[in-house]
Amino acid sequence: MTGTIALGWVLVTHVNRYWREVALEDFSLWARDVCSHHDETVVKIFLSRSGTVPLNLDLDRLNDCSQCWGKNIDILRVLMTRAIIERAETLYSSETGRSRFGHHCFNPTLTKAMSYVNFASLKELRAHLPQSV
Repeated sequence: MTGTIALGWVLVTHVNRYWREVALEDFSLWARDVCSHHDETVVKIFLSRSGTVPLNLDLDRLNDCSQCWGKNIDILRVLMTRAIIERAETLYSSETGRSRFGHHCFNPTLTKAMSYVNFASLKELRAHLPQSV
């Protein structure tokens, strides 16, 4: 169906009150899929429900939708704040130069954000960073 969002594991929050409560109390569920939707409101909900646990920020997942580019820029502005980047346990951004859809990729913004962050939680970084911003 057009306009629907694949909810994946989030569907368990719709089974009954008990399952919803369990899912809402497991911050790590929300922290691992922050970049799974191309909607700024949904990303903010995932960030809120992730509490303060380390985040999986897979920016490549945001870069695979040509129709979502404007929305993804807004999402990137949310994600590239010091408070969010410092919570990153994994950070992936492997695109270089321009995406396969011809848009500028996230790397200049990511490079700038990374220049002032303390990565206390970071365990894995996979990124192509340009030499200049």
